[in-house]
Amino acid sequence: MPKNDLLPTVEQFRTDYPEFANTTRYPDPTINRALRQADMTLDQNVQLGQFAFLAELFTAHYTELGGKTL
Repeated sequence: MPKNDLLPTVEQFRTDYPEFANTTRYPDPTINRALRQADMTLDQNVQLGQFAFLAELFTAHYTELGGKTL
């Protein structure tokens, strides 16, 4: 269970960033790992309205790095 209620789901992340729609290059476990790390690193009570945006940027960065290894 995420510590931040506003943490996006994999589906929401893929909707907001359609360039990550390729599930072979960007499998769900890779995105989930980055979302979990964002959840542990960021705090919605500090980032307020920017939390989901920042969590998705964090996730996009680390997901892309993971995608480059395929």
